[in-house]
Amino acid sequence: MNKRKSLLILLIFPISLFLLGFDYSTDNITELSSKKLIGSYSYKEKYNSFGTFVMVNNIAYISTWRDGLLILDISDQTKPKRVGMYIENDTSIQDVYVENGIAYIADWNNGLQIIDVSNPSKLILLGSYNTGNASHVYVSNNIAFVTFGSNLELIDISDPSLPSLFGSINIGNEPSGIYVSGNYAYVGDKADSGKGFQVIDVSDPSNPVLVGQKIPAVCRQLMYVDGYIYALIGVDVYKIDISNPAAPSYEALFGGESTGPFYIADNKAYVNGDWAGGIDKDGILVVDLISMKIIELYTTAGGNFHFEDIKFSNGTLYMSLAGRGFYMYDPSKPAVISSLSKRKSEPGGVLAVNGKNFGEYQGVVLIKQNDKNQKADIVSWSDEKIDITLPTKLKSGSAVVRVKKSTDLKSRNYKTIQIKKSN
Repeated sequence: MNKRKSLLILLIFPISLFLLGFDYSTDNITELSSKKLIGSYSYKEKYNSFGTFVMVNNIAYISTWRDGLLILDISDQTKPKRVGMYIENDTSIQDVYVENGIAYIADWNNGLQIIDVSNPSKLILLGSYNTGNASHVYVSNNIAFVTFGSNLELIDISDPSLPSLFGSINIGNEPSGIYVSGNYAYVGDKADSGKGFQVIDVSDPSNPVLVGQKIPAVCRQLMYVDGYIYALIGVDVYKIDISNPAAPSYEALFGGESTGPFYIADNKAYVNGDWAGGIDKDGILVVDLISMKIIELYTTAGGNFHFEDIKFSNGTLYMSLAGRGFYMYDPSKPAVISSLSKRKSEPGGVLAVNGKNFGEYQGVVLIKQNDKNQKADIVSWSDEKIDITLPTKLKSGSAVVRVKKSTDLKSRNYKTIQIKKSN
């Protein structure tokens, strides 16, 4: 999973549908029911207010606002496990950035908190810098870029125990996110009649300078993907080419009215909303950014949930829900094995597993014998065929073949193969 966190500001997200085609029917509507649920985590702390999150190496770092920073081990997504919790007095965590075993927390009441999370069970406060009202944080080249109130502050964190201010610049009354690349910071202001989307030259940290701006439209959300900034500016979602940071080019993609965050992955936009092209259902629209058409709707099971953050990676849809918890779904159809290329094989033999809905992301093929699972070596993986090499430690007798998708969900069925060791 990507170490760089995407920037998601979870406020009103207007989208009018004037540029989108409506190609889907009820066949393209998938309910995120218990059958699609991979795993979830909730707890009974004081507020249970799950917010933004970032994932690094199968660990999820979740801001729970007034309950602190929650750390989950999601290496087995079917059984997420709490491995750490950090809470400060009167905490109000708004954002978190994790890099090289250190978490940088933007706390509304306590400012920038720098935490050693290399051992989640023994979290250590390395240092802090507090001017109050910290809302967003991004780290680059030993500098923490933190929005404090109406300012973007550049903080020297080369010594985490003694963070110190380099310089600052006013970016508007309601900062809505930040991304930094090279000598430039990209920030948003969501205030009405505010400063909108801004490009700031930070080559001299002691003197950041505004070099580009798109106003008067408000900028409510922004995130970086593959050389572009995607930002909600006014009522439109823009794709912004930042190859020339001083003169970015803007392309309006779509717009309208809804609520909630969006996320971009694999040329698709996952948009949380309380509408669905005339279908009266809550859920997440999936927009193909190449054809600019809505291709799927994931409805929310059990009522109107308010998503605080949403991400999609390796076939898994991750979301945090206010007052409910952290959820992981596989929105695709379950994997089904139709046949094996052989009925018999020696240990270490080559085998093709045929079927459907294995997914485009590689998972695992499990060979179970005598109540013990062994992993097969994957030669190639596609949605309908997996070529494997059987484990060499298999013994003579029957063995069960089952597919485990990248999302950790196992195939609906299994197939049996006879193993016969050569004399």
